[in-house]
Amino acid sequence: MTIGRDTPLGQPVPLQDVAAAVKQMAEDAKGKESTLLHMVAGLSYDTADGERVKELEQAKAQLEKELAEERRLNRQLTTRLLMDGIGDKGVATNTGKTGEEHG
Repeated sequence: MTIGRDTPLGQPVPLQDVAAAVKQMAEDAKGKESTLLHMVAGLSYDTADGERVKELEQAKAQLEKELAEERRLNRQLTTRLLMDGIGDKGVATNTGKTGEEHG
């Protein structure tokens, strides 16, 4: 589909041409694209798709909330381990004076 085919160069494309093109694309599209284009065009769309979108948005929000909580706990645990020095035990032991031992 060509939008604004009869519009002179340098002139804005009439809004009704754009609206007609979006409406045609919405009718031709399938799935999520169809729902989006129907919403853009102000047309009614399959409410099952709309309900599914709402369900997915709610699930996404719940997962983001859980992820934020896990990150908070991870930071808290990391801080505790660093403050207690648990992660440092045995890391730099037996370094001695290695230059004197081999020379």
